[in-house]
Amino acid sequence: MSSNENLLYSLIRSKTILNLNSKLLFGLINILVNGLIIRYVNLNIIGIANIRLKLYYTTILFISRESLRYNIPYLNNIRSIYHYINLI
Repeated sequence: MSSNENLLYSLIRSKTILNLNSKLLFGLINILVNGLIIRYVNLNIIGIANIRLKLYYTTILFISRESLRYNIPYLNNIRSIYHYINLI
């Protein structure tokens, strides 16, 4: 192997190790913060926030998808339909 390939492999190896370590660190931080939130925040507040976030999420998805579902049957060119398939 040439020195360029060795350099490339060592660079990939170092970036992979950095990526795995950062995922592990952020996962541990996520578990710690979730535990603190559940311990110190009232469960009624967590439930209300969860319901509101779910409602916002569902509303945004409905609004963004419904316009596509309404307009696709009116498209005349078959190639233009393929542009919208991945959005649904």
